[in-house]
Amino acid sequence: MTTPSEAASERDVLLATKLHMPRPRPDLVPRPRLAERLDEGLARGVMLICAPAGYGKTVLLADWARRGPQPVAWLSLDVGDNDPARFWRHGVAALDRSRPGLAERVGPLLGPPAPASYEGLVTALINELAAGSDADQALLVLDDYHLIDSQAVHTSLGSCSSTGRRDCTWCWPAAATRRWRWRGCGVVGS
Repeated sequence: MTTPSEAASERDVLLATKLHMPRPRPDLVPRPRLAERLDEGLARGVMLICAPAGYGKTVLLADWARRGPQPVAWLSLDVGDNDPARFWRHGVAALDRSRPGLAERVGPLLGPPAPASYEGLVTALINELAAGSDADQALLVLDDYHLIDSQAVHTSLGSCSSTGRRDCTWCWPAAATRRWRWRGCGVVGS
């Protein structure tokens, strides 16, 4: 029988493969026009890449991010990430790959136990991202964000990405756009 602390420990384990950008594909078709649109979108701070399933959003983003000068934090999402604690544990771990030490500083705000509100975490995360120089700007890619329907995740992420700061560009490919049109969000796609 699993004890409550063992169950919590199992929930807190990060799946490392979620933090890896997909490998380059040998059959990649360059898409320079869309790559230019992504470059232009960096100035907005938030981008949503939308197209139907199978149109290559993830491949496009991975190729573009790999070629860019900014460090990339990649997070491949799944339905389990509707749990805000899990979403933010993985999100902080992804950002830590481009901003080493970030997880050590803000990770304790994730618990255990999980916080009742993620406002403190979001504030600490914004402060950490703002503390770096312009050269430290990071790109956070949230792949398959359309799988997230948790209002707590949407609210906390919306707070984090709509601060007006450009210390981190938030970028996600999604199959649906209507729900994700935040103020200032650039949409790249069909």
